Amino acid sequence: MNWSVFYLVALLNTLFCLSQYLAEQLDKKRGNLPSRKSIISSSKQKFLYWEDFYTQTYGDLFGLVWITNGFIHLAIKGEITNLEWVIFIAFSIILATIFAWMNLRPSHKPDWGYPQKGKISLGGISHLPYFGILSGMALICFINIISGDLRGAPLWATLAGGLFYIIMTVADIKSGNFDEFKTV
Repeated sequence: MNWSVFYLVALLNTLFCLSQYLAEQLDKKRGNLPSRKSIISSSKQKFLYWEDFYTQTYGDLFGLVWITNGFIHLAIKGEITNLEWVIFIAFSIILATIFAWMNLRPSHKPDWGYPQKGKISLGGISHLPYFGILSGMALICFINIISGDLRGAPLWATLAGGLFYIIMTVADIKSGNFDEFKTV
């Protein structure tokens, strides 16, 4: 595994995550977000910020960086086929669109990215391409794991990153962070 590639991926991933956090802080400063963990109107649920989600603070910073590393190693080695590039682009766009649609529904619990029913924040806008692109990278890594083209240290690092992200997703589910909006 090329550690220079990993360090560059880690730096860029950290900067993308930081940009989402800073967009959230700008939204907060402009008065576009309620206070962190305040009770959502007509509900008993708390309003969550970027840093309240396990998948974002830990999963994105420490799990997805390893998946991205696997994807970049595949790209550098020329292991990603033309068809896989098309799949990557299409899946990235489709998943970002589905994610936005899911979060704009009335049943979505307001949060830092979607603070009101049918409204997306600057933070939410900054998260959409990140979510779509990283999801596309994960799919391409999965395809190349199945085909045997992702191997060695990048394979094991990608699997570890994926497992860690799954654990963070379960933590968000168990904590209620992904619960639907419930009125009282």
